[in-house]
Amino acid sequence: MANGFVVDMDVMQQIVGDMNESIQKFDSYMKAASESMQALNTKWKGPANETFRVHFLMDYLMTESDIAWLRKTVNEVEKATNRYRTCEDEVHAEINHIQI
Repeated sequence: MANGFVVDMDVMQQIVGDMNESIQKFDSYMKAASESMQALNTKWKGPANETFRVHFLMDYLMTESDIAWLRKTVNEVEKATNRYRTCEDEVHAEINHIQI
């Protein structure tokens, strides 16, 4: 029975890459939605349009905030992954210097 835990740094790097890719895709979808909204505004007038635009803008701003938070979180995971990898390398180097 093994004690402790194992951290696979390659998997962590893959997760970071996948998350960054997903964030970029989602960001581009949001920009496309904004462009579509602008095009719709040229064709649709009236109070229903105003209400729809206000709700869209609130959702858009909240989503931008969420995307920024996700980017920051993924960046922190990436930093932690790099620090862990550095620490792991340093431990291995110290172990290799031990002479028995």
